[in-house]
Formats: sequence, C-alpha cells, structure tokens
Amino acid sequence: MSPELGSPHVRVAALVTGAIFYAAFWGLTQTHPGLDITYQPPFSSSSSGELYFWLGSVCLLFPAACLLGYGLSPWLTPVLRRSWRAVGRLEPQTIWLAAAGIALLGTLLFRTMHGLFLLDFPLTDDEYGVRFGGQAMAGGMLRVPSRGLEPYISSLALYVNDGLISSFDWPGPQAAWAIGEKLGMGGGWVYALFAALPLAIVPLWISRRFGPAWGAAALLFWLFSPMSFALSMTTHAHVLSRAFLAIGLWLFWEASERPGMRIWAACGAALGLGFLCRPFETAFLILPLVGDILLRCTLRKRSPDALFGLFAGVIGPLLFFGWYNYSISGNPLLPARFMPGSWGEQWELAALSKPWDAWLIWNRFGANASYNLFMLCVWFLGPLGVVLVAFGVTADRFCRLLGLSVASALALALLHDDHGIHAVGPIHYSECAVPLTFIAVAGLKRIVEQLRTLGVSYRPLACCAVSALVVGLGSFNAWNNVSLRRQALIQHDVYEFLESSDIGRSVVFADQFGLTWSRVPKYRRVGTWVFEWRPPRPDFSDEVLIFHDISGARLAAESAFPKRELYRLSAHRSAPFLRLTRVDPSEGGPGLVPGTAN
Repeated sequence: MSPELGSPHVRVAALVTGAIFYAAFWGLTQTHPGLDITYQPPFSSSSSGELYFWLGSVCLLFPAACLLGYGLSPWLTPVLRRSWRAVGRLEPQTIWLAAAGIALLGTLLFRTMHGLFLLDFPLTDDEYGVRFGGQAMAGGMLRVPSRGLEPYISSLALYVNDGLISSFDWPGPQAAWAIGEKLGMGGGWVYALFAALPLAIVPLWISRRFGPAWGAAALLFWLFSPMSFALSMTTHAHVLSRAFLAIGLWLFWEASERPGMRIWAACGAALGLGFLCRPFETAFLILPLVGDILLRCTLRKRSPDALFGLFAGVIGPLLFFGWYNYSISGNPLLPARFMPGSWGEQWELAALSKPWDAWLIWNRFGANASYNLFMLCVWFLGPLGVVLVAFGVTADRFCRLLGLSVASALALALLHDDHGIHAVGPIHYSECAVPLTFIAVAGLKRIVEQLRTLGVSYRPLACCAVSALVVGLGSFNAWNNVSLRRQALIQHDVYEFLESSDIGRSVVFADQFGLTWSRVPKYRRVGTWVFEWRPPRPDFSDEVLIFHDISGARLAAESAFPKRELYRLSAHRSAPFLRLTRVDPSEGGPGLVPGTAN
C-alpha cells in the first residue's frame, strides 16, 4: 500500500472515528427535538429538529463521511483511478450516447421518486395552479367560465376576473403540463423529463470544457446535491427554468468559443423559454452575461452578431409572454399574479413599495438574501460545496461571470419579501444549481492542479470527497426524502379518505384545507405547504368536487349540480379524526345550510 495514504493505524482510527460520528448523527433522533423536519409557516422558520439536522450534518455527518473515505482510501483509490481513466478515454460519440441514456434513466428516476416520496401530490399550492392552467390549455383555453362558483372553490393559486378563471402562474409551466395532458399521461412525466435534462446537459457541457472525467464529477455533484435532487421530484416551475438555463449557459459557452449567429440565437431562445417559466430569476441570473456581451461588443472584442443572435432568439418568447399577459390581464406587461386581489400581488408587487428605504433594504438583506445564501450553503453541497465554490469562482473569466450571476440573483432578494420555502433547498434559487455546479467542478480541478504542483497526492482528498457525496449527502437526501413523504401523507390520507368513502359523484363541503389538516394533531405536528384543496378540473368534471363550507355554498351546489349528492367533511382532534356526513335537509343554521341534492 502506498505510504501516501498513511499508516494502517491512522486509517483504522479514521474508520472507527468516522463510524462513531456517523452513528452519533443518527443518535440525534433520540434527543428532545430529534431530527424531525416540519413544514409550517413562515417560510424562513425552521423547527428545532430541522436545525439539529443541519447542524448535525455539518458537525457530525460531513466529518464522518470524510473520515470513512480516508479510512477506505486504500480500497477506494484503485477503483477511482480505474474509473477516472476509463471515463477519460471515452469518445465524443460515446459521451453523447451516455448523456442520452442518463436523461432517460433520470426521467424514470425522478418520476418514480415523485410517486414514492411525494405520493404524486404537490409540494405547494402553486403546483395546483399550474395543473389547472395546463388542463385549460389542453382544452384550447387560457381562461374558463367560473359558472358563478368562484367564491366556493379553491382559488389560492388561480386568478378570477369577470367570471373567468385562469392560473396565476407563468405560461411556461402551464404549457408543459398541457403537453402531458395532451399525451394522456399528466404533467408528471413531462416535468420528470425536464428535471433529468440538467443531469445530462451539465456533465456534457463540463466534459466539453474540462474533459469527460470532470463531466463525471459534475454528474455526481448534481445527483447528490440535495437542492438539485429534491426539486427534481416536484412539478414546480423551477424544474423547467433550471433546465432551460442549463441549455442556455451551455450554448452561451459554446457560442463564446466558436461564435455564430445560429448558436447565439439558440442560446437566446433557450434563455427566453426559461424566462417564460421564471422571468425574474432568469433575468437576474443572465444579467451579468448580457452585460459582458455589451461590454465586449463596445470594446470591439466581440462581433455584434452575439447581440443580434440573442435578440433574434429571445424575441419570440418575449412576444408570447406579452400576448399571454394581455390575454389574461388585458396588459401585456402585467402578469396575472400582479393583478389586484391575486395571491402574488400580496407577496411580490406590494413588497416593491419604498425600494430605497434603508431599514427595508437591510431587512430584506437579512431576512431574504442572507436567509437564501445560508440555504444555498446548506443545500447545494454542504461544506464541500462551500470550499469548492470558493476555489472555483475565480478560476477563469467564465467562472467569474457565473459567480456574478449567482450574486445578481441574490441581489433580487432586496426587491421583494417572498423568502421562499426551503423544503427542497432555497426554491427561489433552484436555478443557481447550474452555475454553482460548473464553479464547483472548476474549484475541484483547481485544487487538484495546485496539489500536483506542490507534489502532494490528491488521492486521499478524492476519496474523502466521493465519500462526502455518497455517504454524507446521500444520507442527507435519504432523511429529507422521508420527511417529504411524511408531509405528503397528509394530503394522501385526506383524499384517500374521500375516495374510499364511496360517495360517488358528489359535492363535499369543507373548511379550508389548511384549517382541516391543522385540527388533526398528528398532521399539525408535521405540517405541509399546501393550504388549499386542489381546484376542480376546468370543466368541473371531477368525481368529487370540494366546496368551501361557507354561506351560500349549498344553494350554489344544488343549482350547478342538481344530480350530485351533498356531504360535509369535518376534522377533529380525537379519533376518528376525519368524519364525512351526508347533508340533512331537515337541519338549518348559519353558514352552510344542510340539505340534500335534488
């Protein structure tokens, strides 16, 4: 065995210490807060168990993984060396085939994970709004008649105006869901495909920049990063914008290496499609790149073809964005989520007041920018990612531009108060996983080259890094996935109760979904970021329609659906926690007046 790997006694000590630390991390489940992750407002809140989980990951899990990797280095090193050399010898055609295979396997993986851990339910109400908009699009409409039922149905992520209902979300995510509806498989498979695209594109892009072996490192980074992996299971708009950003940044780099109008136009089109999914995040992320093009064109170090090509590619998505806004709100510059009375107006547009107020800026810096930077440090690659990004952000001009892109995205936090959830990492900064992965690979490459220059072996470090990914972040992901399943069980149990009650085509009156699950003690302890019932299909054809239990709901249901039975769902603090009763026509009282369907 090579002396560079240390004496056997040191390796045994590392293995024993690492095993003790790893066991100690899981031993934290027996403390008073445990390692329980909860899903309760406000967005920037963290339970004591969640904080124990993060602190334990840094102080126990990460050192344990590194020590285990070092202790196993005599056995890991030959495997890593052979794998590195084998991947490094791959031909370009083989790499492209491998990328296609990875995209296919990734699609299957993420669709399976969506069913296994999220139980095919959304993580937030936004996804319900996207589903409604996609179903409407699949039927050839952007808005559908409300039939006078808008006060009684769930509309948290919808926009209602002039008796018409539409999704309040961006057009890109709705279009993706509509494609799934048209193909007869729902939006889950389409989102899984887009989730898998960066898994193939980012390593492919990095392999063209640094070599195939470094592309394999990028694949491991992306696969084990908690924020990239967890988001990939969802049907959030960020899944789409992240995929288009990965394509756009790759094409930006390719166009910088071998300029041409066509490739710049393709780059602009990809970034424009990302804008249709998450306009503000995409715009602020690419702002430094556009600034660099303008600067270099001004200094005549780059042909104006770059600007013309980008404009030619992005103009189509921008025109579509304006047309869509006009169709929904009557103003091409005003999306539905900013219209008066919408959910988004409360969170985003109203938050733009007093943009130069010093205290307000400091508050947003701390409660929003600092919070999300902290979450990036926890969720991207943990301590390993912090070190690699620190080394890689100044590796070359392109890495510096990508670093400015992340900083620009963080600066966006100074303009609004929507901190975003962190159940799948800092969700508003999900797209940052793309530039951060490139920077992290550049950082790892820089560290290896410097160690070679100093004559120091990098192989023990490589073993520690691989173990930190597989053992450390693999354990992090496993526990977080189990927690995601725990919150998804709330929706599963409630809807399963309704579906198993054999009530046929009916209307069920219930309190708001958030009020319903919060009355059940075991659900209240865990919580979920879903606070409203899923909205009906645009044509109201659902087997069971859920109406808010408010005044006038019974009369509206009887008028609109005279052949449906009427029921009331109630939640209680003691068993049976959920109770479904048929509406009795002989009862009266305020609020919902009991009665039976005609």
